[in-house]
Amino acid sequence: MSASLNLEQLQSRRAELEEKSRSLEEEVQKLENRAKMLEEKIAIEELENSNKAKQETVNQLHSKIDGLEQRLKNVSVESESSEPKSETASENAEPMKPKEFDESAKEEQEKNTVTVKPLEEKAHDENLNAEQEKKKRTFF
Repeated sequence: MSASLNLEQLQSRRAELEEKSRSLEEEVQKLENRAKMLEEKIAIEELENSNKAKQETVNQLHSKIDGLEQRLKNVSVESESSEPKSETASENAEPMKPKEFDESAKEEQEKNTVTVKPLEEKAHDENLNAEQEKKKRTFF
């Protein structure tokens, strides 16, 4: 009897451990899903914050452009009112632009300018050769 009793206890213990194992696997699965969900929420929040910042920048640029356009109109109106009202003079004259505007336009153009330089093939070839030599020297 003691052998059959001992066998039953072992089988009971095995069943308990298997149940515990299934329970732990379910908990791992739930926690992994929760972690993925939280990572997605974080990514969404970061994107929303980034989009808000970009939208604010766009709005600021729109208002800056509106202000500059208004200044340009004011300068044009002032230059037209100070000039004599002859048709030939108004047709041949270009609208005057303030130095600030020209300088700010130049600065803006310099900010947006991208300089492309050719890749030095010799340096590139040397880097490739060095990498190949490193690969040859690996030990097993």
